[in-house]
Amino acid sequence: MPQPPLPHPPLPERAARGLLGAPIVALVLYGAFGVSLSQLAGKAIRPLSARGGRALGRWSYGAWTRGLTGLTHRLYGVELVLSGAPLPAVRDAVLIANHQSMLDIPVIVDLAEAAGRGPALRWFAKDVLKYVPGVGWALRDVAVMVKREWARDQRTIEQVFAGLMDSPDPFWVVSFSEGTRITPEKLAASQAFSEERGMRPLQHLLRPRPKGFAATVSGLRPRLQEVIDLTLGYPEGVPDLEHLATGQARRFHVHLRRYPIEDLPAEEEALGAWLQARFEEKDALLDHFYREGRFPSA
Repeated sequence: MPQPPLPHPPLPERAARGLLGAPIVALVLYGAFGVSLSQLAGKAIRPLSARGGRALGRWSYGAWTRGLTGLTHRLYGVELVLSGAPLPAVRDAVLIANHQSMLDIPVIVDLAEAAGRGPALRWFAKDVLKYVPGVGWALRDVAVMVKREWARDQRTIEQVFAGLMDSPDPFWVVSFSEGTRITPEKLAASQAFSEERGMRPLQHLLRPRPKGFAATVSGLRPRLQEVIDLTLGYPEGVPDLEHLATGQARRFHVHLRRYPIEDLPAEEEALGAWLQARFEEKDALLDHFYREGRFPSA
């Protein structure tokens, strides 16, 4: 079963903690507006200096991510507990991760900042989010906005990947290959799907959707160096963004596995099978984590 959610404190304490979270909320909102304005300015100067326009966009996005991670570490004592492979510093990579909470996103940002790759992060995000003032506007230049219907998304994805391939800037493209955050209901449906197709039902994860992963690896392969597999665990229950903003969630565990791109198969069907095997391994890792409170040391 999925890890249960981390409970919230009683309402009076929750309200008091909300005041503590004000700096984080302000940085997210006002920082997002700042990133949006910088991206617009960067686009305006690109006809004069393509390099300068890209640099301005990278700087603003990086300042935002550094500010968020720095504030949570200093204000709340947030700690990232890493295990498995060494922290990567490769230029171009695809990251695959399990998805339990919106908090997974700042955890991955934290890890990327530790590796010096915060400004390189690129995300898949729901298309509707681009209309959210501030945060949604900031996502337009750092996310692949998708409707989660392959027939409608394929052209958009191909255009974004072409831009990444043409750019001299590094990229880390993040794929939550389950396609959605896990819930007990979604897990039950995923297990039924696995049984119908003769696959072993996963206990802590949804079966990944291979098409998007295969398209990402195939589209970016000429530049890719690694696929980085992240397994995220929360020992006291799955927190949400409010837990982070109010200092109630402080220890985040990430188990890393790294795969050189030359070790991955080339065919789409084989890439899908490769991804399924990784998620079966991730399921075993999470089983160990929930029993022991930590990931294996290697």
